[in-house]
Amino acid sequence: MQEGIRIASLSDAPRLLELTHRAYESIRELGLQFPAASADLEMVNNNITNNLC
Repeated sequence: MQEGIRIASLSDAPRLLELTHRAYESIRELGLQFPAASADLEMVNNNITNNLC
């Protein structure tokens, strides 16, 4: 498997959401209100569409 960095596409959204939830698990456990910690698929899609992700 070749690794690389690229700009995300909408087809990446479900995997990116899973990765984000795993990355921010400790933030949620602390009860901190950080948008990425409670992201949903719509938020991820909006981020991919409107920003470099």
